[in-house]
Amino acid sequence: MNFTVSNAKVVFNKQMENYLEVIQHTYSGENNEKYELAFDIENTKLLDCFLKTPIEIGWVEQSYMYKDSCYKMILKILEKNHNLIMLDVGQQDLPFPGDKISNRIDTYILELTTSKKHREIQIETILPIQTSHSRL
Repeated sequence: MNFTVSNAKVVFNKQMENYLEVIQHTYSGENNEKYELAFDIENTKLLDCFLKTPIEIGWVEQSYMYKDSCYKMILKILEKNHNLIMLDVGQQDLPFPGDKISNRIDTYILELTTSKKHREIQIETILPIQTSHSRL
């Protein structure tokens, strides 16, 4: 079997619109109080709002590739684009000041100087769980 793993993940964040935050896939990227909820009736409503996306709506991932490496992702969720400039493992685990801006500049230069025929956009449509489940 051939499995594809996304470079991004959608996590619950009580400080964001629709409680959705798109972050680069890491193992410890969401260890923070803003990603936590106390279990009570009011918070179950917030979590329900968040869970509607994977269960009822789905999303589209666009991975921008250069030399078989993803350098940028755009996730379209609820008619909103979430842009990610990809960081390497070291930049994720131990970020230095300027890492993110440096990668944004590198991406901008890459897209200006590299012809489109050397870049690839891979599009993946993530179906809602209800739709996916009904197909089985």
